[in-house]
Amino acid sequence: MTSQVLLTGFEPFGGRDINPSQIIANKLNAEKINHTVIIGRTIKLEFNKIREQICSLVDEIDPDYILLSGQANGNSISLEKIALNYVDSRGHPYNCGTIVKGQMIDENAPAAYFSNLNLQEFKERLQNEGIPARISYFAGTFGCNQLYFETAHYLHFLGKISRIPFVFVHLPLLPSQALSGEKPTMSLDLIIRGIRVIISEMTRSPQTF
Repeated sequence: MTSQVLLTGFEPFGGRDINPSQIIANKLNAEKINHTVIIGRTIKLEFNKIREQICSLVDEIDPDYILLSGQANGNSISLEKIALNYVDSRGHPYNCGTIVKGQMIDENAPAAYFSNLNLQEFKERLQNEGIPARISYFAGTFGCNQLYFETAHYLHFLGKISRIPFVFVHLPLLPSQALSGEKPTMSLDLIIRGIRVIISEMTRSPQTF
């Protein structure tokens, strides 16, 4: 039986022309891993539309797994454990121009949600494959964390938060995004390998809080 994994990436932001997460979501769309078809989609970085976008995708696709991804400075793939009910985008406007000066995402929701996956196993699998990886406990307070929280909260609303494995990962910049060499980067091929490893592990692993 074929299952589906929803893989999301973000559109470029911050004056950049590309975003590795969007590139990878597009490249891996329709690929199959462990009898699981990848459904790659791009999320627009607009503060008031992130909730609507992810809820619509979950309703439309009815995924068995959810892998959210975004771009961040760093030299490894970061497996994010916690989604905070908080947003503060001062100094980092959304693509719609919105700047949020510190507020809860949803005042009627929990303070945080946790990925329901054993991320230690994912980190070890990535590292065994020669792919730099780390576990992170802070996904920031910008669009990536907002998407992560909105996804978890909607799964909770649907009664599926313990049944659909989900996690957010931050991906390093591509070499072309840091031509002056001041920021750590990772090749597109290596990041793609990492995403495939994560999906492979996700689609064969039980949920573990």
